[in-house]
Amino acid sequence: MSGVRVKQKGMPAWHAAFVFCRWLVVRGVGLLVICLVGFDSIVNNWGINQFLGNGYRFLTPIATATNTAELESRYAFANGLGLRDLSNIGLWMVNYTVSQFTSKSANVYFVSAGSYRLDDSMNLCGIFQRKYPVDLTTSLTVRLGLTSDTVSFIRGDSITHTFTDDATRNLGNTSMQSTQLMSLGYLAARTIVDTRFTRPFALVNTSMPQTKPISYYRVFPKSFCTGCEPIAEFGYGTCNLTMVYNDSAKVLTVTTGRNIVGSTYDLGLMLRCSPFVVLSQLFKVLAIIFAVGGYLASRSTVQWYELDIQKPETVILRLVRTVLPKHFPYASHALRFDMFCYNSDIFVFLYCGMVVLDMENSLIFIRHMNLFNALNPQFQYSVQLFALSIRLLWANCACLKLAKIVTNVVYRAGYCGENRFMELFNHSSVTWLYASAILLFYVPPYFEYGNSVIVELKNSVEKLDGVHVDVFNSFYMRNASAIIVGLLANILLCALLDHVVNHKYWRMLRQNSFARQAVFNSTSCLCDFLSDIVVENDSVRMICKARRLSTLQWFFTTHINLFGLPEKDARMIKKRVVQSGAPSVGGASTATSTASTPSAEMAYTVTQDGSNTLHLLDGNLTDVTPLVYNIKILKDTTVVIQ
Repeated sequence: MSGVRVKQKGMPAWHAAFVFCRWLVVRGVGLLVICLVGFDSIVNNWGINQFLGNGYRFLTPIATATNTAELESRYAFANGLGLRDLSNIGLWMVNYTVSQFTSKSANVYFVSAGSYRLDDSMNLCGIFQRKYPVDLTTSLTVRLGLTSDTVSFIRGDSITHTFTDDATRNLGNTSMQSTQLMSLGYLAARTIVDTRFTRPFALVNTSMPQTKPISYYRVFPKSFCTGCEPIAEFGYGTCNLTMVYNDSAKVLTVTTGRNIVGSTYDLGLMLRCSPFVVLSQLFKVLAIIFAVGGYLASRSTVQWYELDIQKPETVILRLVRTVLPKHFPYASHALRFDMFCYNSDIFVFLYCGMVVLDMENSLIFIRHMNLFNALNPQFQYSVQLFALSIRLLWANCACLKLAKIVTNVVYRAGYCGENRFMELFNHSSVTWLYASAILLFYVPPYFEYGNSVIVELKNSVEKLDGVHVDVFNSFYMRNASAIIVGLLANILLCALLDHVVNHKYWRMLRQNSFARQAVFNSTSCLCDFLSDIVVENDSVRMICKARRLSTLQWFFTTHINLFGLPEKDARMIKKRVVQSGAPSVGGASTATSTASTPSAEMAYTVTQDGSNTLHLLDGNLTDVTPLVYNIKILKDTTVVIQ
């Protein structure tokens, strides 16, 4: 068990039990996160969801239509809420959705987003309270329809709601026009068209009120900039409608429309299948290939690698070495799979690229699913939402790695450890990374909070053809800055707490050459593999087996970017080695082994050169050759790194 802190001599029994329990929890959480990633890759894959076909159930009310004109003769549309009452953009959005759905266009995904139990908090039935032109003398079977387009005006975001009173002062209302709303700080954020089609139902030709449970379909296109291709929400639910028929006027009046508490509402979505989404799937596949291939490679002891100046390594050979290095037939447990995925630059940046490219569809899916699941939370949908949100865990890792790269470029240090800011962008253990993931579960409600100050401007109040939605003020884009600030604040807060709580541990890491390479001289962002460091006679040493160190060297030279900074004073290192006495494990040690350690003269130093190559130097500061080190691997001798 590499990097695992086990009981040492002098360690109290309660402390040993705590360390062991912590190890179990960390391993369990790591396994859970990896399972969530696998779950997300299948369940939240838009292509797989569409292939299963449940999203096509919402095609029923428009299946035989090719455009909106054909729907007018099949449904009795409410007075004032007909297709002819829509704005130009609203009518185009409905036409676009109908044509894309009926033709099963390859440019969009039609996905199922679950089934939910409704309560009275979300009024989906009140919109049916209208008058409809119906003639029961020709047919007692009725199909009702309605369509209403609005522009959503939103003010502020999560940050302004928190630090100002814009969520409670000078609020707008639905009777105001666009100029009035904009004078109060509201901005147009989206155009929506709420369209409903009931299933056929029978009525009696009587003037007495008739109450029936009526099932309906919802086709709900939404556009986040004027004229942009819309996405669409689909639904299927049931309402209790109370209706009164006037035979002389040939009018059916729906007097009340109420949700049926406990009834099921099916949700579906039409999402864009853009080149970015397709590219995101490619990134995901490549990330999984490198993660699985690299981890399987790390399960064997990799041969010690030395760069041959006479035969420079090509990009192709380097990529091959990331998953197919030369190795010995000895098992290795140098890296856990979750640690591999959090610390590998290749996996982190590929997976984070997938997250960014698929961000639009992910946010839309999360937002709609959370909106309905919050009414009556169900375990399977809560897990599915968290699996989507956990993607941002790799955004946290990518931010730490990018921060180290930018810091290295902006402040070019002269030696390893000079730039102390670099230390801030590391976590002492994966526990702190998981702590930063806790708040990711609250991304959906955080997003809803940012859009909570909203007013819907209806086409009946003001003609919407002159009201434009700017993409930078749109429903999702406008929250991007607040979400980014929240995520960065979350990362920074966890990092600061880590360094405050574990300040002694960080001070110890600064005194070990291998730890300095990880913390100050590479893009590594987690230090779990450094847990076998001990303090011996005022000297901080890392004690590990040769086979484990060789595999770690391969990981650092292939999956992590090295900065190539030299050690501050190699001669002082040599002097400390010679003057050090024989090691003895101290009471404050956090070693992983209680075995006897080699003498001080056998201590080694890890450093880098200008070509970003990792070197192992002996007590005479002589580079250890692969031939010499591979002999140590065969014997699996203990290596002490000062």
